Amino acid sequence: MKNYFEDNIKIDNQILESLHVPYLVIPFINIFESHNDISDEEYRAYYAWDAEYREEIKNHIVDIINGKTKQPWKVISFELIKRIWMEYAQYKLIRHEQMERKLSQMSDLVVTNIVKLYVNTVLAGHTSEPIEDCANEGGYCFKPEGAQGKALQKPDEEIKETDPSLFPVQYIPPEFTFKVGDYDKDKECEILPFTKDEYQELSMDYIYDENWGQWRISDYAMEPLIKLANELLMEHTAEEQLILIDRVFNVVHPRGDIASLFVKGGSRVLSELAENPNLVFS
Repeated sequence: MKNYFEDNIKIDNQILESLHVPYLVIPFINIFESHNDISDEEYRAYYAWDAEYREEIKNHIVDIINGKTKQPWKVISFELIKRIWMEYAQYKLIRHEQMERKLSQMSDLVVTNIVKLYVNTVLAGHTSEPIEDCANEGGYCFKPEGAQGKALQKPDEEIKETDPSLFPVQYIPPEFTFKVGDYDKDKECEILPFTKDEYQELSMDYIYDENWGQWRISDYAMEPLIKLANELLMEHTAEEQLILIDRVFNVVHPRGDIASLFVKGGSRVLSELAENPNLVFS
């Protein structure tokens, strides 16, 4: 997850403007207005988030196109968490390379699940970001409402159809049939075979968690989770990763609705960490 950019990348404001980076990708964290000196590491984290965000939008949409009704979702084993947390509590460091690798994998999974949770929330219409903009970030656009399988006509074609007297020869507008992969040159996106409403209806089963009994979305936890995800995308030691992951658990623990989306057993097992004073690090 940290191989998106060369280590010595340098991006100044002029280059940044030329890239036309959308601010709405991370609505709660506008690093370009936070302070004047933005480090290369912060840029890398931002673009790493952006890359995974777009990838998860694509995964979400392609799965719906392919008729999948269950979203792939992995969680962390509590046994692994407890083992690593106890190791750190005893020695105040992560001693083994195997533990470092496990923490790195855990960090990647936490970030991925935060991104997926945010994508689900946006595409479910529970944020201020328009669903159409989110789909477009992934390279797709919805079939226009009421098109009934045909693309909207271009403005000049609409004029010709509305007032044929403007033209000496009767004008018959062409028909455009929607199929997966059609490309809208104006919007620079592939046209999906369903409207926004049709997509949301299809995705209801896809984002539904049978064990949890609810949809995998969150209205209230996204801001702190996105901030922590961006922290995790920066370069960190294993010990620093552990502290940040622990903070993620602190955010989701009191919100039993999403704790189970990160740790097997959810809030119930996280209470075991919270109630052990030797395992509270932040």
